[in-house]
Order: sequence, then structure tokens, then C-alpha cells
Amino acid sequence: MIFHNFGQKLYSRLIATMTSHLKEMATYVAATQRSSFLKELNRKWNDHNKALQKIRDIPMTKKTPDYELGLNLWRENVIYSN
Repeated sequence: MIFHNFGQKLYSRLIATMTSHLKEMATYVAATQRSSFLKELNRKWNDHNKALQKIRDIPMTKKTPDYELGLNLWRENVIYSN
């Protein structure tokens, strides 16, 4: 897709997909019991981080790199969620 000028479309869909997934993750973490909240948050963070590492080297556009984008979206959608 990148070589056929679909990089921006791919990047936009990555943002939308990752944001949707992280919002679901935040809802799930928020619903956990107090005693296991931090354990579940840590587990979800590790899962997210592994996924980011897998897509880290995919060159898409000259926008925010994938890994940094993933960290920003994690902060916005999980850490700052209600």
C-alpha cells in the first residue's frame, strides 16, 4: 500500500483501529476489581507494547512514527480515560 501512494490511508486506518482497540481496553481495565487493577493495566500495557514492536518498522509516511503514535494513543485513551 505504501508503494502505491496509500500510505496516508494506511496511517489513518492504523490510528482509527488502534484508538478503537485502546478505548475497549480502557473500558475493560476500568471494570476490573480494585485488587487486580494494576496487574490488569500492566498486562494490557505489555500486550500493547508487543503489538507496537511488531509494527514499529513499517514505514508509512513522514508522520509520527508508529511506535511513538502507539505510546501517544495509549496515554490519551487508556491513562487519561475515566
